[in-house]
Amino acid sequence: MAWQVGDQLDRGDNEVQILYFLERLQKEAAAAGGALHILNGNHETMNVGGRFRYATAPGRIDFLRWQLVQSIGASLKAKCGCSGADKDMQASALHLPPNLMQAANIARLAALQPGGHIAQRFIARHHTVLQIGSTVFVHGGILPSHADYGLERINRESQQWISGQSPQQEPAFLGGRSAVVWAREYSTEDARRCDCNALQEALNKIPGSKRMVVGHTIQEQGINSACAERVFRIDVGMSKGCGNGEPEVLEIVNDSTVRRLHEPRAVNQGEPKAPDTPQGESTKGPDLPPWPQDKQPQPVAVQA
Repeated sequence: MAWQVGDQLDRGDNEVQILYFLERLQKEAAAAGGALHILNGNHETMNVGGRFRYATAPGRIDFLRWQLVQSIGASLKAKCGCSGADKDMQASALHLPPNLMQAANIARLAALQPGGHIAQRFIARHHTVLQIGSTVFVHGGILPSHADYGLERINRESQQWISGQSPQQEPAFLGGRSAVVWAREYSTEDARRCDCNALQEALNKIPGSKRMVVGHTIQEQGINSACAERVFRIDVGMSKGCGNGEPEVLEIVNDSTVRRLHEPRAVNQGEPKAPDTPQGESTKGPDLPPWPQDKQPQPVAVQA
């Protein structure tokens, strides 16, 4: 079982391909008897709300390309009398604005708005919060007020809004600095500034929970914990569109032992080689063990 805690969008180009790729991984995981759980982050909710300020130009055009392909497919289905022809998709290719970027923005909005094709197929199916065993996963952070509101209610109302089933605007718990996908109370890099009291209160309100796993804030020191290992911060900026950090994974074994897996990024020809880390020292902060020296993923155990 694996999970991804949000922000598939606004991380560079090829966003549509990333969504399809993750969907394929979910199917492959299910076929193998496992599961891949994908969560929505603040960048998914921003895009559903029509806020594209972090989208790249190629990323926007990617949605236009996707719309054109879908439109051609829908038109061919209509001509042959095949089932599944989408009239909206047929019409979309016939009314493109003369300006390429304007057309790309319109295509992105149509695909990602509540009830849009991409929103329904991918984003609406993803959880906003998820509890597996004693671990709660969320992009930003679950504050005590979110726990009072209820995790199931948060997921249900988020999915209703994204899929266009609710006439209401974006739910309040998804917008603002204290939103469940925006909160940084537990992810500030300086662990001393984390609101451990709020974290413990929130966990106490969620039956069976012992720890929280959050993203949202890039951790320059790598995956780490705070508040006596009641929260693990796993955003290492791995995407080339945001940080280009080395791959890391948090592994939870038998709902008890928590391990950080790290894989050094291969150096391509022409790229400067990162300086070697002296034996016994760490480039990721004083409280973390040294990084492995070879290129194979190796565990760094942290007893939870």
